[in-house]
Amino acid sequence: MKHFGGRISPVNDAQWKATLEGTFQPIPIRGKLIICGNQTAYASSLDSQKSLERKAENGRRITNKRTSKAIPLYFPAEMAFGSGSHATTASCLRILCDLQRSLQPGWNLLDLGTGSGILAIAASALGAGEVLAVDFDPVAIRIARSNWRRNRDVIKKREALRFEVVDVRENFPSGKYRVICANLFAGLLMKIVSDVFQSLERGGWWIFSGVLTEQLSEVVSALREGGFSAPTIRHRGKWIAGVAQKPLT
Repeated sequence: MKHFGGRISPVNDAQWKATLEGTFQPIPIRGKLIICGNQTAYASSLDSQKSLERKAENGRRITNKRTSKAIPLYFPAEMAFGSGSHATTASCLRILCDLQRSLQPGWNLLDLGTGSGILAIAASALGAGEVLAVDFDPVAIRIARSNWRRNRDVIKKREALRFEVVDVRENFPSGKYRVICANLFAGLLMKIVSDVFQSLERGGWWIFSGVLTEQLSEVVSALREGGFSAPTIRHRGKWIAGVAQKPLT
């Protein structure tokens, strides 16, 4: 409130969820994903996908190839960040879809501050193999696991995603990853630059967001000092998202 203004008031959980349920419209992401925030839209998207699959099985021509490839994912309003509607989440999803085209099948991903699990689950839908998603909030991890159970059938993937309660400031996850996602705050992003760099494979990618426009130069400087190539930046309103690569040598 001190920084942004506004006010804080208590809201009943059930009332809050019911209010949000009717506000989310399906969000298409690069013709590969459709993020749904309410059950009606999700059911409609599933029906459309099944209809297209039946047409394909019967050898009928599908004219809308973008729609035929899109996988519907369902993330209802819950007490964890990540519905797909916020500029930071939407930007990360678009970057992930764009990056997926150049990744080898079975690429692995680490999702830092997973919230609802949306980026981790989207990565699985886009062909990721091993996926580890962490958050310092046990409630977020519980919700992320629930969202994985909601979506794994439509993704048609047997491997389970790993969701773990971890505070990256104190215990950064081990392992090497092709892609790391981090939709966090600028201050935390800058603190973990060296950890992210060490955890990426050579040529690996860091997708980041949660950065305000006025924080961009400071974050970019931290990335360059940490060894990353100059990031590609995307602006949406006052928010910034980007992707930076660890050099091959």
